[in-house]
Amino acid sequence: MQKVNVYPGPYHWYLGRFYKCKYERAAELAKKFLKKSFVALDVGCGDGRMEELLAPSVKKIIGVDYQERPLEFARLLVTHKNVKFIRNDKKLPVHDNSIDAVVCFDVIEHISINAVNSFVKEIKRVLRKNGIFIVTTPNRKELRGRFFGHKIDPKHYQEFIIPELQELLEKNGFRVDYTTGIFVPVPIPFIEHFANIYPIYWIFAFLVKLGRAFPQIAETMFIAARKN
Repeated sequence: MQKVNVYPGPYHWYLGRFYKCKYERAAELAKKFLKKSFVALDVGCGDGRMEELLAPSVKKIIGVDYQERPLEFARLLVTHKNVKFIRNDKKLPVHDNSIDAVVCFDVIEHISINAVNSFVKEIKRVLRKNGIFIVTTPNRKELRGRFFGHKIDPKHYQEFIIPELQELLEKNGFRVDYTTGIFVPVPIPFIEHFANIYPIYWIFAFLVKLGRAFPQIAETMFIAARKN
């Protein structure tokens, strides 16, 4: 059984104000590593929200997902012409050394433990030399979990800490260039239920960016690595 997100609708497109800020922070960070001349690949693209955000920063972006339903939403909602979506669940549908940047937002935790090394090697295969691999994933040692115990999402096979993910990338032919975090969670359960209320929202928007200073306790880790 594959552990995946269910898509009753294109939920990344209508997130509440705080959750939108947190989710789209990864795209803001990723843009710093992209160029207008790049051909990019989004592995596990889901409903295409990230393509809508990143397409203006690259020449072309290909979104790949093994589920057809979110791809149907993506094809309906993405407005940019330099985006292509492909359903695929095996070998990535691009040639060796043909991609300048691969982005992988909150996907690697859905890869089974036995397959994760092969997954990273497949990304290395498609990247050009010195190509950039951008990955986000939950941080198992986030601040709230240190107080109350971190519970791994039942849809995830595993969750990493920063040194573990760095080691995984490095042993599979990458060098880590940049590491940061997204959102330092307040150690109060369910406090985000109030995060969209003005002016409390601005506190939580600050906490989203505070992850940059404290990646070790951030909810999400963001790593950019180069193919050796």
